[in-house]
Amino acid sequence: MKTSGGQLKEILSLFCPAGLKDQIRLAREYSRGECDLIQSIVETKVNFYSAGFDVQIETGNDNYKKSLNDRVDKFIHDNKLKKIIQELIGDHAATDNCILTWKVDGENLGYVMTLDPSRADFNNTLGVEVLKVEMDHSTIVAIRNLISTSGIKKTLDKFPEKFVRAVQKGERYVQLSNDDGEYWVVRTKNRRFTGLARPSMFAIFPDVLLRETLTSGDWAVAYFTKRMIEHVKSGESPPNGKLANLKELYPTKGEIEALQSQFKKLGQVMRLYTNHTVKVEYTHPDPKVFDPMKYEKVEERIHRWGGVPSVLMVGSGSDGYSQGHIGVQAFFAQGQRMREDIGEMVEEFFTHPSIIEHLGLPSKTIAKTIWNEQILKDPKQVLDESTAAWDRGLIDNRTFLGRLGMWNDMIPSRKEQDLKEKKIWVPTFEPRQGLLSEDSKPGRPDQGKPKAAPASRRRPSRGE
Repeated sequence: MKTSGGQLKEILSLFCPAGLKDQIRLAREYSRGECDLIQSIVETKVNFYSAGFDVQIETGNDNYKKSLNDRVDKFIHDNKLKKIIQELIGDHAATDNCILTWKVDGENLGYVMTLDPSRADFNNTLGVEVLKVEMDHSTIVAIRNLISTSGIKKTLDKFPEKFVRAVQKGERYVQLSNDDGEYWVVRTKNRRFTGLARPSMFAIFPDVLLRETLTSGDWAVAYFTKRMIEHVKSGESPPNGKLANLKELYPTKGEIEALQSQFKKLGQVMRLYTNHTVKVEYTHPDPKVFDPMKYEKVEERIHRWGGVPSVLMVGSGSDGYSQGHIGVQAFFAQGQRMREDIGEMVEEFFTHPSIIEHLGLPSKTIAKTIWNEQILKDPKQVLDESTAAWDRGLIDNRTFLGRLGMWNDMIPSRKEQDLKEKKIWVPTFEPRQGLLSEDSKPGRPDQGKPKAAPASRRRPSRGE
């Protein structure tokens, strides 16, 4: 006979897959809407950690630094690289793995995209990276149909040859190759040369399942509240006397139909005229079943995995200042590590020979990622730090304005425009002097030098 613990473990095994790809797939599904709490945690990380992303290109020649950065900015915009960064951070936060891949065909860039880690077979155990991609079912069906109807030659015009060969062999995975212009960068929390990592979310899969069970129970009770039971009793069976335990006082069929017609009437008040044998009962669920305390422990374990302070998710929290401050700092430290991983991927991407050749960058190009470092600081702290650095000449005007969220690129040109329109901004009214004429100058009128006082009114000097 199985023990209860064994039975529970067997039940949980149905919802906590043992395979690595299934674990990554489930973690990704939870973060994309299957679990609203997990989705909120991951989206909060994406919003904070991706804020202010940009790429700065540095070379030894300052003359073409600006033109190169303009070219890179256009490349980032055209290929929606900022959205790709958000996808990488989302995969990293949910599955502890993220993959950036791109293809270059001669001078043309085929694509830049993220790869779903659950559809990747990544092996680097021997120090050589091998990346295979799982084809989706629709692609396999499309290739099979084209092979059977049009022949292989026409099929190759639409799909790469390696895809067709894989389908012919009954394989679902296609290996990417640098010889075909396919490149990739992989980041994982696993140790080196051990492939993809098992998502840390695996530890709370049972908690997510428990929370879903509690939520479905609330839905069932809510529906029961809407469709509550109304029980109408009629008739009685006296316990004593001649009619004890007999059906003499049971309602007749006509009496039951009369009661039914009464309860079918709609109105603000239902009036019933019956004898003492009629009783109406309503069955309601116990309000305690909606007590939110039943979620407290399970959601506490999920929040502990996520590491996101509640104040960042909902704008409020019960923790004191010190606990909240420490929680925010821990969240920020986690973001710093994730930014380092994603930043290294981006820097490796922009310094890859295929991208350097495609963008026409110098061979010794250095790419650095830039993030908004002020987003988790208090606004007053940002102002105090920026003002202190600016007053001491440690930062330039543009950096100062950028930290405060102002348009540092527009302000210089607008100030130049103000100088050209100086007459427009000269005040037309001076206090205690009224409206100024066109030739008058603002300020106190010039009355010349004051006259020297007569000798009789002058104060004698010490020598006199």
